[in-house]
Amino acid sequence: MESEIKKLKTQCWRTEFWAVCGLVLGIIKLVQPMIHQSPVLPTNTNSVQIGAESKEKPQREFLNSDEVGEREGVTSRTVISWIEQGRIEPQPTRNGRAWIIAADYRILPQTAELTENKP
Repeated sequence: MESEIKKLKTQCWRTEFWAVCGLVLGIIKLVQPMIHQSPVLPTNTNSVQIGAESKEKPQREFLNSDEVGEREGVTSRTVISWIEQGRIEPQPTRNGRAWIIAADYRILPQTAELTENKP
């Protein structure tokens, strides 16, 4: 009889243990989304949000000859030739050895007067 009582106590203890474990896991599942939830930002678009970052990538105002060549599908030497011929507007400037080309540049078509100067 004592062994049966001891066996029942052990079974009750195991049942209680697993019930408590299940309860703890249930609470963790409920609380976890609240912990990882991002803060709710106000929906009013007329307000200024200090510290809020823009998701847009800032655009640079200037490019170098390598970047223009990459955009146009030519070598940087070709871009430098276009600069020397005056075919890029607005006219690029020089910063030491590098050319500074406006990001909103345009390439003028090659005219007959540009080709006449070639030997």
